[in-house]
Amino acid sequence: MIMLKVSLSIFLLRIMVKGWQRLIIYSAATLSVLFGISMFFWVTFQCGYVKNASVFINRISAGQCVSWDASLGMSYAYAGVITMTDLVFAILPWFMLRDTKMTTKAKITVGLILGLGAV
Repeated sequence: MIMLKVSLSIFLLRIMVKGWQRLIIYSAATLSVLFGISMFFWVTFQCGYVKNASVFINRISAGQCVSWDASLGMSYAYAGVITMTDLVFAILPWFMLRDTKMTTKAKITVGLILGLGAV
């Protein structure tokens, strides 16, 4: 997911020309990457360092891992950030197309194609 957001950000940076659009892309991509990395480490080390799967299973069953409430909160936060960046990457091309000298039909077509990148 992280590499997908980075590649989509690089693509959008190539076609966005206004400073505020580029700033939004940099901000959304940075936030997405930071949350993605933190979620990776959260999931990997939720029970501390484990040597094998049986130790991991024993720690989960004994309740020695991070609480379910904390895991749920982290998951909701990550889902919120990913949803926000998807919406930003889907909506931002429409603002770029607004000022172009194209027909309305062409703007809608190009906007839909660029918006598919967020899906």
